[in-house]
Parts: sequence; C-alpha cells; structure tokens
Amino acid sequence: MKWLKHLFQTIVLLVAAGLMSWLLVANLEIGLPRHTTPSTLFTSGLIFLILISAISFGSWWLSQHGTAWLLSIFVGLTLLKLPLIAGLKIQPTSDFWNYHTLAAFSAQGLTWKQLWQQGVIGNYVLFPHALNIANGFSLAVAFGGDNYFVSQLINISCSWFDMLLIYWLVARWLYPVN
Repeated sequence: MKWLKHLFQTIVLLVAAGLMSWLLVANLEIGLPRHTTPSTLFTSGLIFLILISAISFGSWWLSQHGTAWLLSIFVGLTLLKLPLIAGLKIQPTSDFWNYHTLAAFSAQGLTWKQLWQQGVIGNYVLFPHALNIANGFSLAVAFGGDNYFVSQLINISCSWFDMLLIYWLVARWLYPVN
C-alpha cells in the first residue's frame, strides 16, 4: 500500500509542476517580447540558481538538525503580534479592509446578491477568494463584533495555522515516515 501512496504523491507533484510550467510559458508568451533583454534573462537565471541552491542547502541542513527551535520561533513571533494589535491602533488597508467590510455586511444579514445589486461588491465577483475570505471573517464578526481587532485576530490565527501546516509538510518531506 505504501507504493500507492507514493504513486499518488508523485502524480500530484507532476500535475502541480505541469500546471506551473504551463502558466510560466503563458506568462512568458505575453511578457517576453516586451521586457526581455539578455541581461534580464541572465540575472533571472542567476537568481533562480541561487534560490535553488539556498533551498537545497537549507533542506539538507535542516534534515541534519532538529527543527523544534524553528517552530518555537514561529510561535513566539505569532504571539508577539497579539500585544502589538492591542497596543497599536492600526487601521486595515487595501484587501484586508475590503475583506473586513464585506464580512461586516455579510454578518449584518446582507446576501451577496443584495450587495451586488447595490453595487457594493464591484469587481470582487472576478476574484471569488475575496468573498470566501469575507465569509470566513463574517462568522467571527457576527459573534465578536464589527471591529478591526476581531478581524486581525482571525488573520493572525490563520497565519499561525498556515505556519503549522507548512512546518508539517516540510517535516514530512525532510523526515519521511517509513
């Protein structure tokens, strides 16, 4: 059964690599004729090689050492954000402000259809991730109130959860379970 799991993981990685290559080629077809010079190609290739070398060396180094200290640092940095958002009255900007505002409307009982008809949603129908993020925020806004602190707590919690997932995935890659 182990071979089936490895086969599935290989297929998933090949599909992801294929999609990424396809998008890279599509991007190059659009932007390559206008912005490419030999020095740009050389610099891009050099940066790519440096990044691949750094990732390879970092992976090798982490596989030879324990990584609990890294997890502790990430958790400590996440916990450091809590007193900062309580002490600094930072107002959300850009996308975060939009997510918070859409979440507040949704928490008030307005549907996406009503918001669309009133012209509030605008171009967000082109980017459905904004509506999905606002749906996630709206539950906490409904219970915690319409203030930025609640939305920032959600954002910090999601960042911490992402960090745990990335740590778990990289740990499985560096220390495969047999």
